[in-house]
Amino acid sequence: MVGSIGEVEKGFHCILYARIIKIHRKHGWAYLACRKCGKIAKQTDAERTNWWNCKLHGRITADGVVIMYRLIFRVMNDTGSASFLLFDDLVFKLSLTES
Repeated sequence: MVGSIGEVEKGFHCILYARIIKIHRKHGWAYLACRKCGKIAKQTDAERTNWWNCKLHGRITADGVVIMYRLIFRVMNDTGSASFLLFDDLVFKLSLTES
């Protein structure tokens, strides 16, 4: 199953039994995001003020920014290996911690 997951063209639900063999940390595990939409919020460079910019909602304050988690990991079983990307709610369920 894991070995053929890259060939899937349409989404589906399944239960996958595999071992996590690597957690990719190159791009970090967390990012600052807009509270409304979850998209990346970038701090404005102007004197490091308490303002961030969201591509969808424009300028937002510190109250409009939250920490979101993103986890990229590689799994393997007897059928092959594949990488997966999980975002905030699924990372929470996997780690049993809340952002």
